[in-house]
Amino acid sequence: MSVLVIVFVMFSGVFGLIFLFDCIRFGKQIITYVRYGIACGLIFLAIDTAMILLIPNFFTIIPVYKLIALDLWALVRIAVFTCMGMYCCSILGIKDFPVIRCLRNHEESNALCRGNNLLLFAGAVVLLAVQSYSSNLPLHNLRKS
Repeated sequence: MSVLVIVFVMFSGVFGLIFLFDCIRFGKQIITYVRYGIACGLIFLAIDTAMILLIPNFFTIIPVYKLIALDLWALVRIAVFTCMGMYCCSILGIKDFPVIRCLRNHEESNALCRGNNLLLFAGAVVLLAVQSYSSNLPLHNLRKS
């Protein structure tokens, strides 16, 4: 296993525990953001499912019941992280989902919304998503023997 993977797993575990404790502590405040969290989770799971369907023989690699369990766990994680992120944004006075607001409201004066910054941000998100997805995919099982 790579050192970067080990570091990533350790940081993910630490941040996951911090978020879990914060969710328990601020449960009453973040409950108002649950619908946004579930909506984000469903959108990301729809994209993930569409990508999975493009992989040939994927269901021979991972059984369907395991995929459903992983998807449910991912939905919970995405919803919790979105709710906590929106709550933290409201506490800090930051507008939540600035890129979506940029696309919806063209008169937005946010620095992220200006021309190249928006394209750079979108490109970075896409590259990180592809890298994250491809690093978790067991490609050695896809090759035919």
